Amino acid sequence: DAYRISSGPDHPAFASALNNLAIIYQEMGRFDESLPILEEAERIDSAAGVVAIADRIAVNSNIANVALWKGDLNEAERRYRACLRIAEDHETESEETYAICLANLGILLRNNGRCAEADSLYRRALELMEVYYEPDQLECTKLRTLIAETIICRGLCAEAANELATVQRDLKNTVGSQHPDYAIAVSLLACAQEQCGEYGVAVENARAAWRIRVKMLNDLLPVLAEKNALDYSEEFLSESSNLLSVLINCREHGVDVESYLSEVTISSKGRVTEGLLRRRSERATSTDPTVQALHDSLNMTRTEMSNHYVWGADDDSESFDLQLATLTTLKRRLEQDLAEKLGTSDYSTVDTLDVEMIAKALPERTVLIDYVRYDHRTVGLETEPRYLALLVSRSETAVFELGAAASIDTMVQSYRRHMNRDLGLDFGE
Repeated sequence: DAYRISSGPDHPAFASALNNLAIIYQEMGRFDESLPILEEAERIDSAAGVVAIADRIAVNSNIANVALWKGDLNEAERRYRACLRIAEDHETESEETYAICLANLGILLRNNGRCAEADSLYRRALELMEVYYEPDQLECTKLRTLIAETIICRGLCAEAANELATVQRDLKNTVGSQHPDYAIAVSLLACAQEQCGEYGVAVENARAAWRIRVKMLNDLLPVLAEKNALDYSEEFLSESSNLLSVLINCREHGVDVESYLSEVTISSKGRVTEGLLRRRSERATSTDPTVQALHDSLNMTRTEMSNHYVWGADDDSESFDLQLATLTTLKRRLEQDLAEKLGTSDYSTVDTLDVEMIAKALPERTVLIDYVRYDHRTVGLETEPRYLALLVSRSETAVFELGAAASIDTMVQSYRRHMNRDLGLDFGE
């Protein structure tokens, strides 16, 4: 409102304020509410023309985020290409922005199986980034990792493994071995090594990448804002799928992975759910405006805390520690206030289980059977949803492949329709 009054409803400064507000909504997981705000910002920026180049790119990129959240890949690609066109028209003004637009579009195309197009975009982006950054800096290593992924897709495992080993070394020196980009590089290195037939070391690297994700999720989930928590959870589950794929593929070549399979199967299902799902559901179900206000304030605080945790300290570590301590105190107070309003004892608890805990809790001569749906990755990085069955008893555990999810889902749906129609039972759809 202050920007609308001071600069007018059609000024680029007001559009920038709208875009910032939309980003906050997206951080809180409220994508639907962010879209009309972004569309209004886009209208203002388009009318302003060359004055608002950076804002026009940012707004279109954020609208693409909404499209991705809705699963509308065509709209997301259209918006990313709009970013690219705007950046191309003014490339000399911001080559770095142009490179980011190239990379964003490349990631979307790669995720849709268009590796050759993505590879070309990544390489153009890297050429531009290397004008501003050294090859071992994070801005360049991100792109080198993406290029290595497309090399794996083409079956050139030795070339990809060599490049990823160099990227891994550079990342360890610049951002450390617990950074999410380091985990991505190690995970892809495992894929390249598996493709080259180096099964033992592939398993170890896949497990190392997964353990980094486990630590990140354990450390960050209680403090992350809604969107950040969802992103980190999805990245953890994706890493779990990758590890399961490596383990199962390498098991076919004689590598003993049984204990690892049961560990990742149970852990992946248990780590993500309670804290994240409880936070997401309580605001949606509560009609008390005080609860919703507390929830929004808590999410804002979590957003700031998550940025501190993810990006770390700048040059002034004392100021960083003071800000983090202030945010931690505020977060705890808001959680306590919210817990009192909701009648719960702890608002941010995340429960986890492991195979040993489950096995000890089972009565004698009983078996727990659980089913896991995951995205199985081939050596060429193509994915296919599949099912596993986990069997746990007090004496042993085992994991069995059941096959492709599509055929199993069809059989289950047919069985449910049969039970509903012929026996009059309500098995749902």
